[in-house]
Amino acid sequence: RIVSSCSGWTDTTITGNDDISFKLPNDQLLNTRVLNLSRTPMSRVELNISLGLKEMHNVANITKFIKEEIEESCGSKITTDDTRPFVVYWSDIVKKDITITVECHLKCRPMSLDYTLNKEKILQAVARGITKANVAL
Repeated sequence: RIVSSCSGWTDTTITGNDDISFKLPNDQLLNTRVLNLSRTPMSRVELNISLGLKEMHNVANITKFIKEEIEESCGSKITTDDTRPFVVYWSDIVKKDITITVECHLKCRPMSLDYTLNKEKILQAVARGITKANVAL
């Protein structure tokens, strides 16, 4: 969140959103990529959903219904132009499961209350989409 103090040349104290502070040696700070997520106006949600292999025949409906439900729930918060992907797709087969991946970008800051509430809406929309596709969980 913020750099709260620099102790000379040796270390830097950083305080996170959880108000927990930690010291990072400056030599590590110089060789590490540091992102200040509190200044980022967009956030990303990626979900991987495992379903039984028997649902392979129903993937088109599952992905369609999940995407529709997310759009209905979070419409204005989701970036739908070509700058960021909003996709729901079949991404893998592992042993006896298929994996459906949801990738979307939200117009809200990461780790904010707005992000948390919209991620919850996305999770609820995924559950509705799966139910709408008649998938037994």
